[in-house]
Amino acid sequence: MALLGLLGGCFYETSTPPTGPGVLVIGDSNVADGGPTWVETLGATYTTTVDGVPGADSKTWFTDTTWPQRISEVLAEHPGVAGVVQLGTNDAGTAAGAAAFAANVDAILAVIPSETVVLWNNVRLPVIEGWTAENVATVNAALTAATATWPNLQIEDEAGHPEWIADTALHFTPAGYTELASWTLANLNAALAP
Repeated sequence: MALLGLLGGCFYETSTPPTGPGVLVIGDSNVADGGPTWVETLGATYTTTVDGVPGADSKTWFTDTTWPQRISEVLAEHPGVAGVVQLGTNDAGTAAGAAAFAANVDAILAVIPSETVVLWNNVRLPVIEGWTAENVATVNAALTAATATWPNLQIEDEAGHPEWIADTALHFTPAGYTELASWTLANLNAALAP
């Protein structure tokens, strides 16, 4: 396992290549905080690149770089990967973020090759000021609608697993990160099966 970078709370790492194809896991603090678990769990089967930025929304990766720009850079380094996306939670924190989410999903998926399987985790309602059921519903509806435009997109229903979630429902418990990564591995295996 080679650590490629850890700065400003961000997590970026690529696992030592096993025999399987590559997987790119991108997202917010749920990816950054669970980064080692993602790399350990998925990296046993797939060459796994994890790129997590706390506080990231579906538009901005870090400072003034957008997710489509960043994904294009990583795909140039690691072509032919499947994708796992954990974005949307921070978008659901405001009505404006939720309203812009559908366009951001399209922008991200537009830079990912159409033959690339993309698993995108939906959003649950955190128990934190600013997040509303309406915003979460808007974000999740945008994801569901995107599957009609992007046939390579599959939604993972993490909201259906409250036992994985910490008290605020913004982040996962340590055991929850392990369960999420294991569940994602099973979903990737099924999606990539010949």
